[in-house]
Amino acid sequence: MKIKINFFLLLFIFTQLLCFGQEYEKMSKRKLRKAVPVFLRQIDSLKQENLVLYNQGLELNNKQLIYAAESEKKLALNDDVILNLNKLIQEGKAKLESLRLDVLSSNTRLNHGISDLKDSVLILNKKNLYFTQAISELEDFILKLNTLISLMQEENMPPMGDPIAYDALMSSFDWATIPAGSYMMGSGSTSWNPDLLKEINIPQHRVTLSRFKMSKYEVTFDQYDAFCVATNREQPPDEGWGRGQRPVINVSWDDATDFASWLGCRLPTEAEWEYACRAGSTKPLLFNTGADLSPILHDFGRDVKTEAVGSFAANAWGLYDMHGNVWEWCSDWDGNYSRVAQTNPKGPKTGTHRVIRGAGWSGGSMCWQFYSRDALDSDFRINGLGFRLVLPE
Repeated sequence: MKIKINFFLLLFIFTQLLCFGQEYEKMSKRKLRKAVPVFLRQIDSLKQENLVLYNQGLELNNKQLIYAAESEKKLALNDDVILNLNKLIQEGKAKLESLRLDVLSSNTRLNHGISDLKDSVLILNKKNLYFTQAISELEDFILKLNTLISLMQEENMPPMGDPIAYDALMSSFDWATIPAGSYMMGSGSTSWNPDLLKEINIPQHRVTLSRFKMSKYEVTFDQYDAFCVATNREQPPDEGWGRGQRPVINVSWDDATDFASWLGCRLPTEAEWEYACRAGSTKPLLFNTGADLSPILHDFGRDVKTEAVGSFAANAWGLYDMHGNVWEWCSDWDGNYSRVAQTNPKGPKTGTHRVIRGAGWSGGSMCWQFYSRDALDSDFRINGLGFRLVLPE
């Protein structure tokens, strides 16, 4: 009984399962019919998506290929760059090595040059020592020469020329010693000088002078001619008046200075000349004999030529022809007087004309006064102009 139940039960279950299976099949077919289009659509969609992905993959692959090609090119280029860089590095190393060798060679030459320079410095130091010794010897020689010149001047020896001619010429001079002292130089007034044809304004000022020696007479033709012979110099003309003891004329300031230098003498300064001319007189507008010239000149202005030196009386200090006969060159440049006191003045440092003093044979009495002065070019020569000397002490 139990077995039958089981069989029928199984049969029933099988039948039910079969029915269920048929129903399920029908349902599955219905679902399948409904699901197939959806599935097909999904498949198409997947195909489209796959196609898109495929195209994207192809594009990506192409890009990768392009990138790979470009990378290969870049790598190739980089290889060229690296090769070029390596080549440049090698060339740089070669140049650096060459430069290093040049530097070593230069250092070697420099060391040699330094060595040569040291040798040159040693030689130069020796030469400097010799040069210093030579300078010292030269200075000693100059000192001895200056001493010799001083001795020559003290002994009245000539600095150049024939000693015999010099001795004979120097012995022909007579000298007056002019004492040291002070005086008021100039006129202290303004006046018109008809002989000089110009206005004279010569302010007075005190001048102090040291002692000096001045030739008593103006330099004569005899004296100047001896100088010309000794120095092979042209003798000046005498205008047909005669030479000998007449004062030399037609001599320039340069001629007079050359003559004085040859004898170791000099021309007087303007201050010395006026001081010697005054011979101690303190009267500003008169002559060294007072207002009267007759003790000095006769028939003043009558003669139209020079007279022999010493033809007329001397002044108080033993100087002849300080007024008249010939004008006399002084050493000074022409210029305005100082208004302050001076000691041993030598006049302006520069100028265009040289001072003349004393007036000449053709001058009027106004020209012969103490203060009268004029000036000429240093190369000017005339028959009324000569000079006298000062002997340095």
